Amino acid sequence: MANYLQSSQIFVRALKAPSDPPKPGDPTKIEIARQAWNTTSFRVPNKGETIVEFLLTRLLKDRIRDGALNPVLDVRYWQLLDDILLPSEAAENAAAGTRATKAWLLPLLNRTPIVPVVTSLLMLSEQDSSAMTELYTLAATSLAMMWPIAIQKATPDMLLDCFGALLGAMVTVPDPSTQGFIKIAHLVVVAMRAAFSNSSNKKKLYQSFLQNHFTKWLHCVVPTDAADGDATISADIYTAGTEILFNVDVLKLFSDTTLPKDFTDAIELSALSHPLVTVGALPKIFRSFSQSVKRSRSALFGHADGSIVEARHAAVRFYAFCETLLEKLERIQDNAAWKTRVALLEVVETESLFSTDHVEAEASLKHVVEACVAALESSTDDAHRAIVFEALSALVRIDHDLVDPSIPRILRRLVTDHGRLGAETSPSSDSASQFLALILTYHARTRSIPTHVSRILASFFPPLPQPSTWNALDVHSIASTSPLLSYTHLEKITRAVHAYLTPGQALEATQELLEALRRPFDEYAEAVKAAAADDGQGSRKKRRKSEQTSSSLPRVDADAWAVSFSLTAKFVSAVLVALPVRTVTEAVRQEIREAIAVALNGFVKSAVRYALQSFFNRETARVEHVWEHQVLSAAALRFRYDILAANELQVPTERDDAEEETMLYCLATGDALPEWQVELARCLVRQAIHEDTPYSCWEELLDPILTVCRRNLNDSTLDVTRWSGKSSSLTDGAAGMQNGAVALLHLVLDRWLSIIDTFGSESQHQLLSSLLLEICALKSFGTRFDQGLTPSTSFTAQLLFMVNTQTQFLDQVDVAQLLSRTVSSQAGRQETLQSEISKTNGAFAILLYAPIEYISRNLRQVFVRRAIVMDVQLGLSGSDRSGNIAVRGLLYRLFTFFGSAESQVTRLYLQYLLRPAAVDPEAVDWEIMEDYTDITLDLIETHFQTLLAAAEKGSDDDLVAVLKGLQEGQSSLSSKTNKHRLDVSVPAIGRFVGLLMSKYPKTAFKEPTISSIQALYEHVVRQVQPAVTSLVTCDRNNTEVIEGANVLEVWRQCVLLGIWLSSNPPDLSLGKRVAQAVTSAAASWPALATMSEEILRPISETCCATLGILLAELQCAQKEDRESQLGMIVAAYTMFSEYCDDEGQDDLDDHVRKAARILSTGDFSFVLGIALEALAGHGNVRSFPSLVSFSTILLHDAPDGTLKIVQEHLTQYLETFVNNPIFCEGPVELRLKVLAFVNTQCSDRPAYIRPINLMTIWSLISKLLSGSSTHDTETSYPIFDEIVSILSALVRLRRDLVLNTLPHLCIALRGLIQCLRSPRPQLGAKQLKLVTDTLPRWIHAAQPLGSDESRALSRLLTTLAAKSVIRTYSARTDLQKPESLARPLSKHVAYVIQSYVEAMDDPLCAVTSNVRRELQAGLFVLCDMLNEHGRDALMVSGLHAGGKVIMKALWREYEKQRYVGKG
Repeated sequence: MANYLQSSQIFVRALKAPSDPPKPGDPTKIEIARQAWNTTSFRVPNKGETIVEFLLTRLLKDRIRDGALNPVLDVRYWQLLDDILLPSEAAENAAAGTRATKAWLLPLLNRTPIVPVVTSLLMLSEQDSSAMTELYTLAATSLAMMWPIAIQKATPDMLLDCFGALLGAMVTVPDPSTQGFIKIAHLVVVAMRAAFSNSSNKKKLYQSFLQNHFTKWLHCVVPTDAADGDATISADIYTAGTEILFNVDVLKLFSDTTLPKDFTDAIELSALSHPLVTVGALPKIFRSFSQSVKRSRSALFGHADGSIVEARHAAVRFYAFCETLLEKLERIQDNAAWKTRVALLEVVETESLFSTDHVEAEASLKHVVEACVAALESSTDDAHRAIVFEALSALVRIDHDLVDPSIPRILRRLVTDHGRLGAETSPSSDSASQFLALILTYHARTRSIPTHVSRILASFFPPLPQPSTWNALDVHSIASTSPLLSYTHLEKITRAVHAYLTPGQALEATQELLEALRRPFDEYAEAVKAAAADDGQGSRKKRRKSEQTSSSLPRVDADAWAVSFSLTAKFVSAVLVALPVRTVTEAVRQEIREAIAVALNGFVKSAVRYALQSFFNRETARVEHVWEHQVLSAAALRFRYDILAANELQVPTERDDAEEETMLYCLATGDALPEWQVELARCLVRQAIHEDTPYSCWEELLDPILTVCRRNLNDSTLDVTRWSGKSSSLTDGAAGMQNGAVALLHLVLDRWLSIIDTFGSESQHQLLSSLLLEICALKSFGTRFDQGLTPSTSFTAQLLFMVNTQTQFLDQVDVAQLLSRTVSSQAGRQETLQSEISKTNGAFAILLYAPIEYISRNLRQVFVRRAIVMDVQLGLSGSDRSGNIAVRGLLYRLFTFFGSAESQVTRLYLQYLLRPAAVDPEAVDWEIMEDYTDITLDLIETHFQTLLAAAEKGSDDDLVAVLKGLQEGQSSLSSKTNKHRLDVSVPAIGRFVGLLMSKYPKTAFKEPTISSIQALYEHVVRQVQPAVTSLVTCDRNNTEVIEGANVLEVWRQCVLLGIWLSSNPPDLSLGKRVAQAVTSAAASWPALATMSEEILRPISETCCATLGILLAELQCAQKEDRESQLGMIVAAYTMFSEYCDDEGQDDLDDHVRKAARILSTGDFSFVLGIALEALAGHGNVRSFPSLVSFSTILLHDAPDGTLKIVQEHLTQYLETFVNNPIFCEGPVELRLKVLAFVNTQCSDRPAYIRPINLMTIWSLISKLLSGSSTHDTETSYPIFDEIVSILSALVRLRRDLVLNTLPHLCIALRGLIQCLRSPRPQLGAKQLKLVTDTLPRWIHAAQPLGSDESRALSRLLTTLAAKSVIRTYSARTDLQKPESLARPLSKHVAYVIQSYVEAMDDPLCAVTSNVRRELQAGLFVLCDMLNEHGRDALMVSGLHAGGKVIMKALWREYEKQRYVGKG
């Protein structure tokens, strides 16, 4: 094998040899080149240039070879190229004295193009994913250096081919979100856009793009759930494509009456091969076309006033073409065509493309309306109908007149076609409700509410659209839940009628409404008579000629008219109660009342009697139409109730005693239609309330209501009954009866409970109480009980009496004996007692809803004893623990009320609570178990608190016994989580240690107590230390590290307990070893964003426990080990923050916060220095946010006596933030952390701030508010809020420092006002860049600041004039006087107002009306400071003509609201 490094000539000849390798059996050329570059002793003139020329030549000439022979896919070429162009520090030292790389790279790239190489690289993207990822990463590094030089010689055609290859790669590459690929794509797109903008033959490039790359570009246009980097490059690719398609030269082809054929052919061809992609891209392309035509209208159509009209016409022609294409693709999957149609209509709306004088546009949109109506009439798919309603909503927003002729047909379909029979909700309901809201808004604005109401009423008349398989009951169930009768729509109708119905329309509207309600009743009556005549039970009347003429039409049955009356009555009542009777004259008001009264005493009363008579006579005669009669009567009763309950109407009524007696009889029988039962009860109770009803009558009325509830809600139905709250579900049958009982029970508890309490008999109280107890027995309770049940005295006494009575059997159990047997595992089940408990499971549960004060003092102690027995027996029964939750919740509330858990069985019950509970992992509800664990631990802590208080007073026998039991029990301290047993001893020990550390010194207890605590400590250490050691030594991929949070938390408690005992601490090196083990295991953890909750939560708990151990060990570490321990703590916090969820991060911060307060002065200064040194260095930027958070906590919770240290480090931190650009230009999270750091000091520790700090803060704020040429992908609104909060804190709390820097404050205020600007729409690229360059980095032009930010800034400006007291450690009395900045700031405030005027007067920017309105209050405060002299000076010297107009308008508004002292 030849040695090719003998001389430079041999080396060069080898690289230029015609074969590879130069000789058979020798190394390949790339291996020779790599060896030459790595051998620093091999000297060749311009060695790097020679090798790079070889590499580029091979990449260029052999780029079309297949497989492994293609150097473009060979990582070795790109790696060597990367090493030469970007050498390491050692290689640079070895190459010292040679020519600079850029000196020889420029001529080399001028004669060796690399654009074809990049094109080949992108075209060969269908390779192995891992290999291509490495290849793109290496190629991107070297191309970043060569590309700016190489593209200077590249032609637009060459770059277009490269751009086309990129489009293909975006579609086929396995992972387009890799950083290397994104960097290459960015280089190609930027170069393509620059070359195209400078090209003189844009039409040729346009043609080439359409023919070769258009379809691939469409694939990149369709939005996907991509990563941030991928989404950014996709947006850039889309922008580059629209610049090629819609530049001025090409748009001239679109200015004709028809679209260019090559463009339409390209879209149609793509639609045939890729319909979903093409349809998905159309809305974005249409929007870009419309904006481009408007932007270039002067160049396309001249400078005449009609240019904007011509631009709209061109956009409408494009829209018409899109609609034609969608009609051809109507049947593609997932309703894609209709979704695209909705998006196209939204573009028409937002771009204001429709005008009533454009015939072609009106015809196209009306055609869409007809298509929508046809789709509603033919489609049965709810998802499809929802999209159709979205399209109709968009058409209404464009122009209501387009849809107005078709609204009656649409409303009619809405009555019954809004969902499926039996479905709870329909996907189309929300979109239909939005459509109805838009129509209502239009009629409200045009004062044509009666027209809209009449259309809705007409839609309720039969025959209603329905499938042939439906009967009247089905129609009633579906139509009653129509969006037209939904609560949301009726509420909007009510508000619109009350606000927008004119006084002149009120009487006529009332008459039309009543007539619309009367018609279905009359038709129902005629249908009933006709049916009776057909059955031979009624007389036949001779028909009139007009009736004979219409007899050929299909006859509508009575049940259809009953349903129509029910629907109409519900809607009419909602409108009538909202009539603006206060705005009409007294005469009109009286006419309205009389008309309604006539209806109530006429056909409405007749409708009620239909069912009453038929029901009353059902036993003596054969009755037809029972269901129809009761539906009709229920609707009439509901209508009467709503009208009489409307206080503004005050309609007079006549009482009918006979009717009331019949209604009461029908209610008492209990077998009527549930919907009718509910309405009967409502009307009877209301009538009794408004009249002097004697006690006996009340008892007679309430008895059937409660009886119905009791009869239909029994033990077998309580647990399965669920009512949706809709009256349509109150139908015949067992389910309907149960729902009706639930509806009545809701009325009883929500509205009539006080009535029952006052007028109900003792038996009725007992019936209702027993029903409530049974309901509560079935309810699953959590650990929080926020609701309250506070009826009057009588019913409460009855309820407590029943609870006391039903739980008296528990007194026969000896509590102490039961607990003794249970603790010693000798308790057995008592079948008799268990059966009693199952019946009274809700007795204690209902007490959770009553204040403890309602329970007498004697009963409280009795209930404590009984609840303990109940809890133990429920535990023995093996229930699902929901009953234990209720009982323990009551015990916790009672003990909290008492202030202690002191009782006769405190020790025994605590020992019982500490016992493990058996759990069936397959049948248990873990949410219930979580609540069970929480309430159990709360009870245990309360008992520990009681025993510790007793031990402090000398009675420590119970505490010693409990601690001894913890040692002797079957502990699970060192074992993994056992799914078959729930053991709370581990967290209970934590609660115990927490109580000791927070409230009790060691000297507070006697020696026996200290000895028992010491024994418990040693017991726990013996069991836990081996488990912690095994975690340290296990493999890093082992899941034991993640699942070890339980053991680590116990070990932390051991360390803290050892510190409290002042005993020899356990192995203090375990904390460091655990941290190292967790750090090693973290290398195999997935990224935080990809973790599921099941994985993230255990990891967070492990990280928090590990940091807690390190902080606990710090308290007893030796002096020489403290610095290394502190360094470990900082590193652990920084790393663990990356793997904690929000709850875990709060726990980490809480650990640091508690530890910071007890640090010594030296330790505190040292740990601050470590964090500051890390921030000042050039380390990993990912760790900077965590370090800033860590420093924020330390400075906020500094130990006593560290004021000087805090001030010194605060100064250094602020200087670090200002001097390092990464803190102002880095990730958004880092900038927010920095601002939170400053805000915390200014708001919570203002006394720490010195004048030197304030200057640094002004500098930091100035940098964050200054303009930037690059911007984040989305606006960071919290940055604005943080800056405003900082300024507000300084103005309020450190006015003494701000007084000396008022110009800096005004500069910051000017910057904040400038941030409220937003670019005007339709700006060109250069104009848009002029605006965006003046905006801060954290504001994206497409997401400007809004009214919330303006409101916050206005509050800040208002604060300038508010008096406040300075927060400082100074004893000067003059600083304690409340003052404001109004007087000293008056000399500078003109420049702040000038900033607002400049923002308003900027021709390229806009300040929206919402922003101006919210900012107005703050501007008025500034005007008040300025005074008229300052205003005149500003008008003369600081503003031009436009600014003066704006300033005059502002001052005019200010003077309107200014108080001048005249009243």
